[in-house]
Amino acid sequence: MSSVSIKAVLIGAVVDIAASTILSFVLIFAFGIWLGITEPDQMQRLAESPDLYLASYFVGGLVSVFAGYLAARIAGRGEVINGTIATLIPIIGSLVINVVAAPEMLSPMMLFACYVVAPFFGVLGGYLRYRQVH
Repeated sequence: MSSVSIKAVLIGAVVDIAASTILSFVLIFAFGIWLGITEPDQMQRLAESPDLYLASYFVGGLVSVFAGYLAARIAGRGEVINGTIATLIPIIGSLVINVVAAPEMLSPMMLFACYVVAPFFGVLGGYLRYRQVH
């Protein structure tokens, strides 16, 4: 019997994508309001700023830990592998979108942070569930 639960992985991936997207928008608008930005072009520049990108990446990392934990909990077995795969789906999707839509934004540092380090957030979420159960 396989330890990978397709249902758990898909639910974790959808939660990761939805929550990361929603929280990123909330973060952008909160910073925009805090800075007194009212124009759409200023908001776009804010959304593309390195500081906000870093904050958004941090929030996305926390969401990925939660999504990995959720997938592991739903699966009830193979906690670490289910948590990891649940976060790999959005990461691979993001890579494909970035390669097609904005390849000029793929700096070596961004590639490393987003596509090498990020899967470990899912591993952490799955591991936290594993430690809780065992």
